[in-house]
Amino acid sequence: MIYVWNVVKNKLKTQLYQVNWSWSHDLDDVLEKKFKGLTILNFPSGKSRIGLRADLDPTVDPDILADLFLPQENFKPGSFEVVICDPPFQYYNKFKWVLEIKDICSKYFVLCTPCQFYSFKGFSDPEIIAARGSRTGCSTFLRFFFIYKKLNHSII
Repeated sequence: MIYVWNVVKNKLKTQLYQVNWSWSHDLDDVLEKKFKGLTILNFPSGKSRIGLRADLDPTVDPDILADLFLPQENFKPGSFEVVICDPPFQYYNKFKWVLEIKDICSKYFVLCTPCQFYSFKGFSDPEIIAARGSRTGCSTFLRFFFIYKKLNHSII
């Protein structure tokens, strides 16, 4: 099922969850341990079980139905200590939307991409977790979780 949204004059296709996009529950455990005691928004969550789960697809049973391209409709800047974002692959070349997603966090922004490295103003260079996974119908691949720490810009 595909939804089409018109965002700032660009038509972006929002593709709903597919089973072979899931990461393992072991990876959920790693991320839960890393961010123990912190508030976590997992957006889009897919079938992952970590944190408050937000997704546009009701079939993955999210805690909150939310559109990745319109995060401000549900979340205020700094409202979660950690934001984990593992977007569908076709969104990697249209990353303007991620600028609003990263602002939801107050401490850490975790972005899962297959191989691309991004720098964000106001965030440290990332710590990287590489997780091996296999997808149905293709060879083994790596997921890279880039963990950006929000920098404190207080004036002394």
